[in-house]
Amino acid sequence: MFGRKASTTRRLWKDAPDPGDVEVIPDPHPDAELAASVLRRVLVEVGGEDVAGFDVAVAVSVSPLTFTLEALWRGVADATADVILNRWNAGHTVPRVHAELDEEGRIRVCADSTLVSNSGVTVQQLDEWMRRALAGVSALGAYLSTRWTEGAEPVGSPDLPVASGDITALVTDDNRYGLRGGRTPAVLLPRLRGGEQATEVKDAGASGRRGNGYLRFPSGPDVVLHDGTLTVTDSVPLGETDADTVDWLCALCGRANAAPGGVVSVVDSGPGGTMLTCAVHRPVGSGLSDSQAADIVTRDRQVVVEALRLLLAEVTDA
Repeated sequence: MFGRKASTTRRLWKDAPDPGDVEVIPDPHPDAELAASVLRRVLVEVGGEDVAGFDVAVAVSVSPLTFTLEALWRGVADATADVILNRWNAGHTVPRVHAELDEEGRIRVCADSTLVSNSGVTVQQLDEWMRRALAGVSALGAYLSTRWTEGAEPVGSPDLPVASGDITALVTDDNRYGLRGGRTPAVLLPRLRGGEQATEVKDAGASGRRGNGYLRFPSGPDVVLHDGTLTVTDSVPLGETDADTVDWLCALCGRANAAPGGVVSVVDSGPGGTMLTCAVHRPVGSGLSDSQAADIVTRDRQVVVEALRLLLAEVTDA
């Protein structure tokens, strides 16, 4: 799994525990290092330190509570990186990727996945997010290896605290780990309206999975639910553009995708013209509490609007 070396570590929970029926709310001001110790524990127990071809690290920040997985590919890309990585971002929900220059001036591929939740996360949600992120990183490795070859040395990982014992014992009222408990019902489109008017369109998609579809609001980003992934997305048409302009737009999106927060920006050019899109993707197969659902949809729609506004400002000023 994840294209990693065999791990001798045994997970101490079975498929991640059910959050239970008793509502547990973490402290509104979680401690970043305590939360990070739990995240590193999940990473270790799912074998995420050994994803083939990548150096993987995790981190947590607060205000809002944000869990991040970052992966640096050990290969070296070339000048086509922005276009190649734009194709990945346009066709996959995880991980988000962009190109950066390292200290030796080589073009490197950086990948990340972000989970933001002001109201805390369950262990089960962390587990699902981590596994999907690592599976995506593994798939990315296969995608990149058909285009470029590895050529950089592994980066050493710092020795950081890892939570010990039973993680579920940390799920207590007012805990500083950012962990919550309680019911996390299945995510269905009617739960995502947030009291706003929206047109619901059901779409079984290729999988035929129950609940797939999208919400179209009178203004602002759409909310899409597809096979356990919640996406908030918005696009603007740019009309007909030439090849050089598309390349420039790919580079612009690449710079935007290096910013924290998890918003992915892509450009799509076809017979109908060029489209600029911003989106946030998150796994919701483990369900969401009512407070999580309300917070996530509100927050994600706001950040997508702002990201698209900033991109359009650069396009207009160019």
